[in-house]
Amino acid sequence: MPDSSASASAFARPRDDARALALIQRHGRTATAFRALGQGLEHWFLADERGERGLVAYHRMRGAMVSAGEPVAAPHDVIPVAEAFVAFAATQRCRVSFFATEGSLGVAAIRAHVVGRATGMGSAVVGRRCVSPPIAS
Repeated sequence: MPDSSASASAFARPRDDARALALIQRHGRTATAFRALGQGLEHWFLADERGERGLVAYHRMRGAMVSAGEPVAAPHDVIPVAEAFVAFAATQRCRVSFFATEGSLGVAAIRAHVVGRATGMGSAVVGRRCVSPPIAS
């Protein structure tokens, strides 16, 4: 469940590239992590008494928020940050699509669990990134 403590700060703020870059440098593990710094994206941060927990970079369109990859967070915080972002989007009367996920949310069973538990909706795998083993010399 998302952290619902009164001390948690989970809301949209003006874009903050320096804050986003600090999280990317600390927790960026996926090919899409640096996409959070791309033009046209808004930033949503989750912070609490433990400090910065995560970032979701997203594009808002009519009734939807589409993330640029999965949340940038420590491995143990990816799911809670995703859940909190889905809850935030619901307060904005928006649905969420985590686009181009490949880490924790890239696992279909986990993705279905997060989205389904928070919204009652399911998920769909649209494609997969090709992973090739290194070529032996």
